[in-house]
Amino acid sequence: MGTGDRQRVAVGSEGTYVWRRRDRRTGCLFQRAQQGVDVPPLVFHGLRHTSATAAIASGVSIVTVQKRLGHSKPSITLDVYSHALKKDGPAAARVIGGAIYGSETGS
Repeated sequence: MGTGDRQRVAVGSEGTYVWRRRDRRTGCLFQRAQQGVDVPPLVFHGLRHTSATAAIASGVSIVTVQKRLGHSKPSITLDVYSHALKKDGPAAARVIGGAIYGSETGS
């Protein structure tokens, strides 16, 4: 089977891709695994999104997440996951102030 018949879902611990067939068998297996478990319903693709969001929110670089997701450009990853970036305007201001004034506070 060529890669045109399936879509990349995630990267495994060995760095190889976990694929999802277009016939959605993986999703069906995942749904069956959730039966009888007290968790909110989640589609298999949701794991990919949750993993990427958590990685970015934890400070993993956009390029690293982009490569793990198989996006062709970091801008695609930013378009989808920019909501996970922390609001770090004040921290950036302190760093820039420190570079200009020689202290982290900028004073």
